[in-house]
Amino acid sequence: MPGKNCRFFVLLLLLLSCLSLVVFIPGASAAGSGSFFEAGIGGGISLNGINTKQVLLAPAYSIPIKNSEVFRVRIEGTVELSEFHDRITAIAGVSPFLRAVWPGARLRPFIEVGPGINYASRKHLDGKKLRGPVLFSAMGGVGLETQVQKRPVSFSYRVRHLSNGHIYGKENQGLDSQYLMLSIGF
Repeated sequence: MPGKNCRFFVLLLLLLSCLSLVVFIPGASAAGSGSFFEAGIGGGISLNGINTKQVLLAPAYSIPIKNSEVFRVRIEGTVELSEFHDRITAIAGVSPFLRAVWPGARLRPFIEVGPGINYASRKHLDGKKLRGPVLFSAMGGVGLETQVQKRPVSFSYRVRHLSNGHIYGKENQGLDSQYLMLSIGF
């Protein structure tokens, strides 16, 4: 059904277009202030053999660790929309990340890891029984960051595991996903 798939990708393109406008909004340099807000978006798919399409919105606040050129803490909120068979599941959450950045270069590689807590709008996704709305996450990613018009910009690959952590009994079917992410600081 091309029309149904098209709707999802139109939403993704619209969100990416809005995010790219952040680069052109006049304002103070985010990079020079130490701490800054970021607007992030990603597209992803399941790693569990489930044929889902996912959009991840990820606003964050990035804070340098005192006396360190390498480490930053990022507090990230997430809203994920996962589409499977014309049904949308929304998963919202918050995650603290630790990011280690290669210092000094104009194009800086980084790695990041973080746990999270999430709330899902549905208790199952194509046979994966989440068993309840509260889910925990473990995430990790690698990427590159730079500056565009004096604004921090990063592009990354991220993997995320979601599960209920056995809080609803012994059954704990998790969801594993991968994303390509774009973030722009302001």
